[in-house]
Amino acid sequence: MNQPANRAGGRPASGGNSAGARGAILLVGAAVLGIVLLQAFDADFDGGSGVGVDVGDTTIPSGTGPTGITQPTAPTNTTVPARAPSEVTVLVANGSGIRGLGSQNADALKALGYNTLTAVDATKALDVSTVQYGEGYQAEAQAIALTLGLQPSAVQPLNSPPVPDTQGASVFVLLGADIARTASTTSTTI
Repeated sequence: MNQPANRAGGRPASGGNSAGARGAILLVGAAVLGIVLLQAFDADFDGGSGVGVDVGDTTIPSGTGPTGITQPTAPTNTTVPARAPSEVTVLVANGSGIRGLGSQNADALKALGYNTLTAVDATKALDVSTVQYGEGYQAEAQAIALTLGLQPSAVQPLNSPPVPDTQGASVFVLLGADIARTASTTSTTI
C-alpha cells in the first residue's frame, strides 16, 4: 500500500500533477488580471499624470491621496472622435522637389474619401514631411499621417499657414524630401 514518493517533497507522485496545473492556472490568471489592470489604469500617451475616478455625481478632490498617489487636477482624456473623411478638407503642398508627388498623395487621400483640394507647391523646399492641423482636427491629422506612413511626431498644430492661400483647408499635408525618397513618380503635374 505504500506509494512511491516523488523526489522533491516526499509526497506521493500522483498528486504532483494537479498542483502543477493549479500553479499554471494561477499564473495565467495573475497575468490576465495584470494586463487588465494595466489597461484600465494606464496613463494616456501624452504624459498624463494618472487615473481619474468618476463616481456618479461625486467628485474626488484632486491632490495627493492617502497613499501618496497624485490625482489629476483636470481630466486628461480630451480625445474627440475623428470626423468622417468626407468632412475633412485637406490641402497637400509639395515641397519634396519631385513633380507630381503632391497630386499623387492628394489623389490617394481623395480615394479614401477625404475632401482634397487641388495640390499646390509649397512656398519652400522641405526636408521633413508634416501633417499640420487647424483647431479641433488633431485626430483627423493623425489618421492622415498614419495613412501616408508618417510617424506620429509628424503631426503638428498649425502655427502659421504653410501656403499663401489655405483655401479653407482644415488639415495640411506638407510633403518633404523624406517622403520623396520612398516615392517613385515621374508625373509632370504638381
